[in-house]
Amino acid sequence: MCLPLDEEGFIEYDFESDVAAALAKTEMAVLDIYNFGVNPPLLGVNISVSQLNPNTNEYEALLVDNTEFNNQTCLSYNKSLQYFRYHENMVKLLINGYGGFFMVPCDPVNISIVKEYIDTFTQYSATVVENIVTIDVNNDQAILQYNDQGILIKEEIMSGGQLISTLSISTNNDPTIPFGGIFGFFLIISIIGLILIFRKKYTIK
Repeated sequence: MCLPLDEEGFIEYDFESDVAAALAKTEMAVLDIYNFGVNPPLLGVNISVSQLNPNTNEYEALLVDNTEFNNQTCLSYNKSLQYFRYHENMVKLLINGYGGFFMVPCDPVNISIVKEYIDTFTQYSATVVENIVTIDVNNDQAILQYNDQGILIKEEIMSGGQLISTLSISTNNDPTIPFGGIFGFFLIISIIGLILIFRKKYTIK
């Protein structure tokens, strides 16, 4: 069982809507990854979905239909059975244009499990073409595009053939890996150390 993002990793999105006054920043973060004690074992993932408050410049839990998306067990997955289920509150995010289906378990990525979830557990329907899932939501459509790691990179909500909202990964924002900066720092130090050793070696000769 695997997930394309580690604990404490996060992805920042730009959210733009006809009803929004300005471009908003939204963040999806993985808080915990653990196994449910059931047979067969299920991978559980706690996800936080927040929006940047421009007044405080801090992320705050996103509210949709009086539901706060903070530290919820939102995703269940079993690799061998290809069992995949999102919490119903995440579907509310989808309907409101804030993503919902942010990650698809990888190794290898199987986008069709999103369609299977939609067809089985909701009253909506979905189609899959390559890495794009199109979900018919009432009279509207949600078009979700994934990268090869199974991470949502763009979502468009269409109504009456018109684009009404877009959620997309922020420019130059890659999924973050905890302690990646520290790793990079020590990698640079190691490279400098090797250069100095080689220089000293050749100087002695």
